[in-house]
Amino acid sequence: PSLYYSSVDYQEEVELLASKETESSVVERAVQVYSRLKSQGFSTVGISAILGNFQIESGINPKRAEGDYLAPPVGAFKGCWDDDSWLEMGSAEIYGGKFPLIRHRGLGLGQWTDTTDGSNRALMLRTYAKERGEKWYNLDLQLDFILNGDSPIRSKIFKDVASISKLEQLEEATKTFLTFWEGNPLDKIELRISASRDWFFYFSQTEQSPTFNPLDAYLWAEKRIFPMPTKKEIETGWEGNGYAPGHCTWYVFNRMRQFGKHIHPFMGNAADWTENYKLTHGAKLAIQPIVGDAVIFEPGVQGSSTLYGHVAFVEHVFSEGNFLISEMNVNGIFTMRWRVVGIEKGVHFMRVVSGVE
Repeated sequence: PSLYYSSVDYQEEVELLASKETESSVVERAVQVYSRLKSQGFSTVGISAILGNFQIESGINPKRAEGDYLAPPVGAFKGCWDDDSWLEMGSAEIYGGKFPLIRHRGLGLGQWTDTTDGSNRALMLRTYAKERGEKWYNLDLQLDFILNGDSPIRSKIFKDVASISKLEQLEEATKTFLTFWEGNPLDKIELRISASRDWFFYFSQTEQSPTFNPLDAYLWAEKRIFPMPTKKEIETGWEGNGYAPGHCTWYVFNRMRQFGKHIHPFMGNAADWTENYKLTHGAKLAIQPIVGDAVIFEPGVQGSSTLYGHVAFVEHVFSEGNFLISEMNVNGIFTMRWRVVGIEKGVHFMRVVSGVE
């Protein structure tokens, strides 16, 4: 419903067993899309922008149809995916006519939809599949359709976005794809951008880590990390920051806010965060890092203060398990540096859901 309303207040959460799937199945499909497009010469940045959109549209699931979560016969039932009458249900059947633009329900990775203003993208997908003796919900078939069967202008937009290679253009690429390929400007844009970043970081973790020299780590990060910390994170600070200015905790609060993550402003010294992380709603401790975590070093671990401990921000995770951090107050307050470190006893990862305060 939030696709069509500016805001939705969910009063009850219902989980449909038919729609349950594991995180690994989503990753497997994403890898399949990535591998196919990468073999065509497209870039990691562009593919990530597209995957971020597909994740919000369909869960990167080619076998999705608009309204399939509803009760049968409007929602999914055995055999519905090959039933033309079910596939051609529109606004009247699914939404009681509230969204008259929808002529036939959206289908597949990109939720191709037939609309009353003349678009026949769902019909084009199904026709393309029938001509090739394939099911419309076959993932490879849908990728073929995207590249070769969709309207020429849509295929060109897709290829143009998939070719974008500069990391600083990831956000704009995500918006461009949503606006001109999906045709639904601003819909859940922050979620799409966040998902695009996540996929970029995921597919970038095949690189080996640079040397452990802080300067080398910074030079590596400068070309690959986006956004980089700004004056606000390093010098002036974000509003609501209750930590001592220029200290490691103060910097991590700022860097978290830059990424849209909110942590409690009074969790004490870094050494206290392994317990006080509970003050931050939606936070948990993890044993393996991902980008956006706060890494907490117990006192004395990896050169941290034997009294106060240390905390830093996880910027990148490398294939062999080491990870890149940005940190402050190792060599003095307001002094930050970049470092590649590894996992060991006394190292914890505080994970915060984006936007949760």
